[in-house]
Amino acid sequence: MKTVSGWMSVLWLCVVPGMAQRAVTLSGVVRGGEKLEVVESATVCEAASGLWTLTDEHGYFELKGLAEGEVEVEIRTIGYRAKRMQVQLRQEMEPVEVVLSEDNLRLQEVSVTAQRAHASETTTYTIDRIALEHAQLLTVSDVTALLPGGKSQGDLSLMSDVRLALRSDGSGEMGNTSFGTAIEVDGMRLSQNNRMTLVGASTRPLAASNIERVEIVTGIPSVEYGDLSNGIVRVESRRGKMPWTVEGTVKPHTRMVALSKGWLLPSGGTLNVNMERAKSMSNLTSPYTSYDRNTLSLTYTHKCGAERPLLLTAHVSGNLGGYDAKSDPDNYLESYSKQRDYQVRGKVNLQWQLNRPGISALELTLMGQYADQQAEEKTHTSAASSVVQIHATTEGYNVGATYDEDPMAAVLLSPVGYWYRTAHDDSRPMQWTAHLKYQWNKRLGEAVRMRLKAGVDYLAEGNEGRGAYYDDMRTAPTWREARYDTLPWMHSLSAYAETHLVARYGTSSQWSLTAGLREDQSLIAGSEYGRVRALSPRVSTRLTLWEDERRSLSRVALHGGWGKAVKLPSMQVLYPATTYADQLAFAPGTMSDGRTYYAYYTMPSRALYNSTLKWQYALQTEVGAEADWLGTKWSLSLYRISTHRPYLATAVYRPYTYLYTGQAALEECEIPSVDRRYHIDAQTGEVTVQDRTGTRPDEVLRGTERRTYRGNTRYVNGSRSVRRGVEWVIDLKRIRCINTDIRIDGNAAYYRGEEHTLVQARPSSTLTMANGQPYAYIGHYDGSSTAGNGRLTRQLNTNVTVTTHLPVVRLILSVRLESTLSHYTRNLQSDGIIANGENPYLGEHSKRLDGQYVLVYPKYYSTWEEPQKLIPFEEALHRAYQENVGLYQELVKLIARTNTNYYFRPNRVSPYLAGHLNITKEIGDHVSVTFQATNFWNNTRRVRYSQTHSETTLYGSGLIQGFYYGLKVKVRV
Repeated sequence: MKTVSGWMSVLWLCVVPGMAQRAVTLSGVVRGGEKLEVVESATVCEAASGLWTLTDEHGYFELKGLAEGEVEVEIRTIGYRAKRMQVQLRQEMEPVEVVLSEDNLRLQEVSVTAQRAHASETTTYTIDRIALEHAQLLTVSDVTALLPGGKSQGDLSLMSDVRLALRSDGSGEMGNTSFGTAIEVDGMRLSQNNRMTLVGASTRPLAASNIERVEIVTGIPSVEYGDLSNGIVRVESRRGKMPWTVEGTVKPHTRMVALSKGWLLPSGGTLNVNMERAKSMSNLTSPYTSYDRNTLSLTYTHKCGAERPLLLTAHVSGNLGGYDAKSDPDNYLESYSKQRDYQVRGKVNLQWQLNRPGISALELTLMGQYADQQAEEKTHTSAASSVVQIHATTEGYNVGATYDEDPMAAVLLSPVGYWYRTAHDDSRPMQWTAHLKYQWNKRLGEAVRMRLKAGVDYLAEGNEGRGAYYDDMRTAPTWREARYDTLPWMHSLSAYAETHLVARYGTSSQWSLTAGLREDQSLIAGSEYGRVRALSPRVSTRLTLWEDERRSLSRVALHGGWGKAVKLPSMQVLYPATTYADQLAFAPGTMSDGRTYYAYYTMPSRALYNSTLKWQYALQTEVGAEADWLGTKWSLSLYRISTHRPYLATAVYRPYTYLYTGQAALEECEIPSVDRRYHIDAQTGEVTVQDRTGTRPDEVLRGTERRTYRGNTRYVNGSRSVRRGVEWVIDLKRIRCINTDIRIDGNAAYYRGEEHTLVQARPSSTLTMANGQPYAYIGHYDGSSTAGNGRLTRQLNTNVTVTTHLPVVRLILSVRLESTLSHYTRNLQSDGIIANGENPYLGEHSKRLDGQYVLVYPKYYSTWEEPQKLIPFEEALHRAYQENVGLYQELVKLIARTNTNYYFRPNRVSPYLAGHLNITKEIGDHVSVTFQATNFWNNTRRVRYSQTHSETTLYGSGLIQGFYYGLKVKVRV
C-alpha cells in the first residue's frame, strides 16, 4: 500500500498549487415530451468533473461547485433520450431550460447498434434500451454480437450458457479470456473467484427486461476497476419514474414475461421493481429439459440536502431458477438431472457532493452476494457382480466389505442388481465488498480542468458449500469428500489513484489524459500463499484536432493508451483437490461361500499449493482515430493484448511402492481353498491365509513389491500469449429521402499462443513394463503431452447493417449481414518430428509439418529411481535404439503421435454469410411489437475446409446460427 500512497501524494503535490477558482452554480428546469411536463428525479451531470444533482418535484435543479468556462452537461432519466449540451458558465447567469425528448420511435435519430463513446480516451461502446429491445437479447452475453465484427452465438435460448469474452473467439485460446472479462451489474461484480472453475461469470440469471444500458470497455479501463485482464462490461438497470410495463417474448425454445414499474415517492425518492420469468426448453417435442429464470429486482433512491446533496441508492435482486432435466418417459423412469441457480445480490451506495476545498465528492458502497448452486443427478445403475467402491482417505491397505457388514468401510462392495444413484454437488459462493472513493475537481487556469480520483476496495470471497456427496453410501461410487466450506476465504485490499486532465486550445481543439495506478494485495489466510501484491499502471489519452461543422472533414480525433490489468485466481487454482491413487493389492477371486474378496492400497496425494504462483496479468496497448467526413463517421482502433502468467493446471508425479500379491502366490498355499480365510495387514500389505478348521498353521503369502506413481494437480503460471487486431466502424451519411442508415463494421483479429511450460505426463496408469511392473518412466514435455502445444488463428469479419427508420409510422426495420471473409487456424508444435517409414519413431526434425504424420518427443524423461533427474529424451532414444532394445521399446511409449497426417496442415475455411432481420413497431404510446428472424434465409451454402479438403453445408455446422425467430410485445399502462 505504500506505493499507492506515495503515488497519490505526488499527484496531490502536482495539483494543489494550481490557480484559485471561482465556484459557479448552474441552475435550471428540466421538461420533457410534447406537453413539456416537468421531469422529476432526472440526473444532471457535468461530464468532465462528474459532479451531479437530481431534479426536484418541480423539475428544478442546482449543480454547484462548477468552475467558470465552457462545460458539457448531460441530463439523463428513464423514458427520455439522454441529452448533452455545451454551457458557457459565468457568475450570476440565468437559469437554463432543458427539454428532453421522449425515448420512442418518433425521434428522428435512433440507434440499434453499439455506439462508440466519442468522449472517451479508450475504446468504449454503449448500447441503449432501444437497441437491446430491437435485438431481442436474452442475456448480457448476447451483446457481443452488436460489437464491430461481432457474431451471433449460442442457440439463442437460455439453454446455452455462453460465457462472455471480449476481443476473443473464446475457442481454445490460452489466457482464460472469459475468466478475465469482468461483468458488473449496477456496480456489483459478478465474480467467479469463489467457484471451482476457470471460466467467466454466467449472465443467464440476469433479467434482460430490466437492462437500461450496457457499456463495454474493450480498451484500457480506469484503475478503479481491478480483478480483470480482458475488458469490462457494465450493466445499468432501470431507475426512475416509469409506467406499469408488461413485456412478453415468444421464441421457438423460450418464453419470457416481465413486469416493471417505477414510482416517485412522496418523500422525493424513487422505487423501481422488476419481475421476470423466462423458460427455455431444449426440445419442444419432449420438453423435459429446461432452464428457468425467475428474477426480482428492487431499487430505491433518495436524495436529501440541497447545499451538499446526499444520494442514497439501495438495490437488491435475485434469481430463483436453474437447469432441470426431468424424468423422460423415453428414459429410465426416475432418472433426472437438475441444478439450482439461486442468487441474491444487495448493495447500498452513498454519494455525497461536498463541494469543499480539496474535496468535491465522496462515495461509499457496501455490497454482498450469495448463491446456492446445488446440482443433483439421479442415474440408473446396474451390476451383475459386486463392484468395488473406494472411499479410503488415509494411506494403507483396505479390504472390501458390504455396506451391511461395515457401513464405514474404506472399500465397499456394491450390491448386485439394479438401483438408482443420487449425486449432489453443493456450491454456495459468497462475496462481500466495500468501496470508498474520493474525488476532487479543480480548474487550472482558463483552459485546463483536472479531476483527481482515489479509492480503497476491500473484497472477501469464499464458498460455504459442502461439495460433492451422495445420499446413500451403499451405492456411492469411488469418491472422497472434498468440502468447499473448509477452504480459506480470499481477502483482497486494493487502493488506486487516478488523475484526469482536460485542456482546451483554440476554438474546437481539446486534449485529455487519464493516468492512474492501482495496487492489489491478496491475503489467503491459512494457506501457503500468504500475501500477494500486484501493481497495475494505466494511461490513456485523446487528442481532438478540430471539430468544426463548416469543414468537409468536420472532426478528427486520435486516442491511445497502455495499461496493465491483474486477474485474481479462482478457488480451483488456489486449492486443487487432494487426489488418491488406488492400487489393487490382492484379489483371490470368488470364495467358496460366494463372497468376493478385494484388497486395495490407497495412497493420498495431498493438494499441492504453489507458493511461487504469481497472479495472471495482461498488458494492453491501443491506438485509434476517429473522423467525420462529408457526413460519414469513421472509427478505427488497433490493439495488442499480451497475457502473461496465465493459470495452468499441470500434473505432478511422485514415486511410491506397494505390495502386490498375485494368483501365483495362492498356488503355493497348502490350505484348501474351501477352508481359506484371508487377512491383509493394513500397514505392510502382507496377506495371511488362515485355516477355518484350525488344522493347519497360518501361511503368509509371498508378495511382490510394485513401483508406481501417484499424481496430483498443481497450478503454475503458463506461457505468454498474444492477441492483436484492428476494429473499424463506418457510419455512412444518412440517406434522408428514405431515412436509412448504413453501417459497415468489422474486425481483423490475430491470436498466437504456444505453451512452453515443462509438464509431466504418463502414457497410461494401466500401462506395464515388459517385466510386468507398472510403467516406470515419466515424460517431461514442452507445453503439452499431446501432438500440438499451441494454436494460431486469423479472422477477418465484416458486418453490414442497414437500418430504415420511419418516425411517422414509428417503425424500425434493420437487416444485418454477418460475414466471415477469412477464417484461418493452425495447430502449432515447435519440436515436431516427421515420422519415417523405416522406423517411425526415429524421424527427422522439420519445421514443415503439414501433410505429415508427426511425432512429439518429450524434452526429458525421468525414472522411478531418480525422479528429480531429467534425462534428455531424444539423445537417450537414439542411444537405446543402438545399444538397448528393451529400453528403446519402453521409451517409444512416451512419444505422442498425430492420428492423422493433416493435423498440422493450415485450415482455411471459405467465406460464409448469415443475415438477420429485425422489425420494431410502436402502436400508439402504449404498445410496441418487435419481430426477429435470425439467419432469415436459412443459408445452407457449402463451405470448404482446406485442412481436410472437404466440404460441408452451413446447416448445423456451428459457423452461423440456424434459422430462428422471435416475437416480443411490450405494453405500457
